[in-house]
Amino acid sequence: MVHINLKNAAISETELAVDVAVNDLPRVNAALMQLIAHEAPTPGPLEGTTDMPEYPEDVKAFGLPTVPRLYGELHFRQCPGTKLPLIEGNLTGQVPLRCQACLTPYLWQMNIDVKLAHIYKEERESDVPEGYEAFLHERPDVTLVELLEDDILLSLPTFPKHPEGKCQTLVEETPEEKEEVKKKISPFAGLKDLLNKSDSE
Repeated sequence: MVHINLKNAAISETELAVDVAVNDLPRVNAALMQLIAHEAPTPGPLEGTTDMPEYPEDVKAFGLPTVPRLYGELHFRQCPGTKLPLIEGNLTGQVPLRCQACLTPYLWQMNIDVKLAHIYKEERESDVPEGYEAFLHERPDVTLVELLEDDILLSLPTFPKHPEGKCQTLVEETPEEKEEVKKKISPFAGLKDLLNKSDSE
């Protein structure tokens, strides 16, 4: 896994090509395995795993690579005035999901914009420029997993569903049925709270 010194990268205005396998991102990998499973997602905290993804037979029919990958580029620079390291970029990739309306799999194009400002302590959060998210990390040295996994995880849909008009549901759902489907347990329920809790520990 690539290691980056955020301070040095920002000073030298580094540009970094990103090519990361999903199973190098333990929580993202675990989430995707739940989102393609036939079974209902397991309630409770999301346990990360670096195991190779195991696709159900209907997902294998897509002929996907054994492990999905995300590609992109990151740009590092210093914030004028505060000198905070800023990280900007974009990641793209294609992953399988299971539609929660018709329960058939489909391919979803990930397109993630990254705009982070590195801070060492919470007291500097007020220095984060508008439009950026604070990346709280006590050291300048980070791995790509530490830097990107939260953004990738939060970009996954909490309720996967085919694009409008593409769903294979044969019978139009009633409003009551739609509401019942929305109440299904999501592997991301309370995710933001868990991330905040993790950051504060």
